[in-house]
Amino acid sequence: MTPEELGARVRQLARGQCRLRRLLDAVVAISADMEPRAVLEHIVAAAADLVGARYGALDGLGPEGDFVDLVTVGVDEERMLAAEGLPQGHGLLIRLTTDRKPLRVDDIRADPRAVGFPPCHPRMTVRDTVYGNVYLADKTDGTPFTDDNEAILTALASAASLSVEKARLHQDLKRVAMHLQLRMLPDLSPLRCELRYEPASELPRLGGDWCDAVLLPDGGISVVIGDVTLLDLSVPDHRAR
Repeated sequence: MTPEELGARVRQLARGQCRLRRLLDAVVAISADMEPRAVLEHIVAAAADLVGARYGALDGLGPEGDFVDLVTVGVDEERMLAAEGLPQGHGLLIRLTTDRKPLRVDDIRADPRAVGFPPCHPRMTVRDTVYGNVYLADKTDGTPFTDDNEAILTALASAASLSVEKARLHQDLKRVAMHLQLRMLPDLSPLRCELRYEPASELPRLGGDWCDAVLLPDGGISVVIGDVTLLDLSVPDHRAR
């Protein structure tokens, strides 16, 4: 191996380590958020940054595989949705939702399957559940997307799908916890009162602090402060004072 070849090999390894480090940083940033919409925004921004794409989009899929959300980078999302709406499941979009493999197209405008895409515009799967597709276009250096780009985006999509699932499970847990909270609180509709309830700060957020001010028949006010505890769901208005 000549010195020039050795130098080229060293530079190639250095670039590979840099890409891996950026990928790991992106995965950590994505997994730190628990709000589904914020997770999607992190994913599409990280995907565009990792491969140097000017434009990126991520469609969120519902349980039936329909397009329920769209997150973009490099293009005005509100204007695009106002003009075109959510992507429609035709052409390349059908290819992506059925084949479940990454797809690279050099010129999407020239591809006869390119219908259903909004203008200017790797699949995320966990246990055969598809959460969405990532679309990237127009590399800043003007070059086509490469095998390395595809590999790093496939790795990002695999990790990102776990973050999406975690965020959705987190939201489900919050909804269940709120339902249980409401069952624990008493019905005060017959009374004239003001009340405030602060649930526990950590999930599953069962229990919390209760404060109410009740107007008495003689015009006085009774203030009650206590803790709500989940001891028995058959007694939903149990309060420990």
